[in-house]
Amino acid sequence: MLRSPKKRPAKYVLFFLATVAAALLLLLCGACLPQSRIDNHVMQSASIMLAEGCYPNISDGAQTSQLDNFTDALMLMESKATTIRRPETILTNPLYTNGANPVSDLYRYCVDSNIEPASFYVRYWMGFRGFLRLALVFLNYYQIKRYLALAFFGLFAAVICSLAKNTGTKAAFIFALSVILVKPQIVCASMQFSCCFLIAFAAMLLVPWLSRNLRHAGLFFMEVGMVTMFLDFYSTPIITFGLPAVYLYLLQTKQGHTPKLKEILRNFLAWFAGYLLMWLSKLVLTSLLTEQDAVQNGLGSLLMWLGADGFALSNGAYSPATALRQVVKAICQDRDGAIFLGGLLAAALGVLAVNLVRRKLLIRNWPVLLIGLMPVIWFAVSAEPTTVHYWFQYRSVVVCFWALFGFVFLSRKDEEKQEVLCS
Repeated sequence: MLRSPKKRPAKYVLFFLATVAAALLLLLCGACLPQSRIDNHVMQSASIMLAEGCYPNISDGAQTSQLDNFTDALMLMESKATTIRRPETILTNPLYTNGANPVSDLYRYCVDSNIEPASFYVRYWMGFRGFLRLALVFLNYYQIKRYLALAFFGLFAAVICSLAKNTGTKAAFIFALSVILVKPQIVCASMQFSCCFLIAFAAMLLVPWLSRNLRHAGLFFMEVGMVTMFLDFYSTPIITFGLPAVYLYLLQTKQGHTPKLKEILRNFLAWFAGYLLMWLSKLVLTSLLTEQDAVQNGLGSLLMWLGADGFALSNGAYSPATALRQVVKAICQDRDGAIFLGGLLAAALGVLAVNLVRRKLLIRNWPVLLIGLMPVIWFAVSAEPTTVHYWFQYRSVVVCFWALFGFVFLSRKDEEKQEVLCS
């Protein structure tokens, strides 16, 4: 019996409302946790973080190897400031810093909790507070990072095993290589950097189930987009769509169904709708339930993010071309890095060229490359934040690598199939 077409929009609305309600409940429960224990562990964290500074480098001296204590200090500050004693803090996100040095301002706030907030960071859900406050009941920041790394590499290993089981060891290898190229050892050492990767890895583990239940693909990607907006502090959001989308493409292809362009675009639109609507719901709820005008604040920030505030037009500092140059700079790092990466990409393109000349590359697989282009489009559209924070936002190129290497993998599979047919 066919389902009524009217039920599908209702199902999306129901899942959207349920997710928003769950988000509010999680933040409310987080606000009720023992404040004294959280304050104590934040104080311990701030004392150590103060000696490290805002941007400690933990590897080879390259800017892409530095941590972002600046943002992690804000995350600790917001988690400490959220309390059921002041319920409005759940949505208003009070800030106790002028933005110059949140690390030192966090320590000052720990010493004097009676100071007034300097501003309110209303445009983000900051849903991480529900989990971070729970962790801070038992651990300080540096202990949390220890288990964060364990969770990161545990999920990373689980995804590799999933890929090896469902698509083969070659696909598992090219995925691992794609992640290795964006310095996972740095990603797992920062709360901000690791968030979207954890979401993406968790989503990838559900892809085998999704491939057997494709009627739920729209809801799946919408939920992933909503969770991304809820938890992320704007680092690399596009990977939460790109990484599972490429995996789904490879898995469907192996199962004998090559996804069409409209399927990929439909899934992306579902993800983006979830991401955007979750953001708008935060702005509306904050404006309705508190004294803060979050709608005006958020939309003003969006215009600046898009370069529509006039500054980008006046001096070209945040043009798409500049943003893309910064991303290339981050990927290559230096001459040796450029040679290595150039050689790797040349080898991949060489395999494609050979298969194309030998007419063994099936053109039907080209839509997977569109997924790989999405981070490039994201960099160009968000030119300002990409230019300023290219040293960690560049990591969205993991989707480009994964899609390109996946395309090469598919071309080799096509060649193997044709050889079997010829024999």
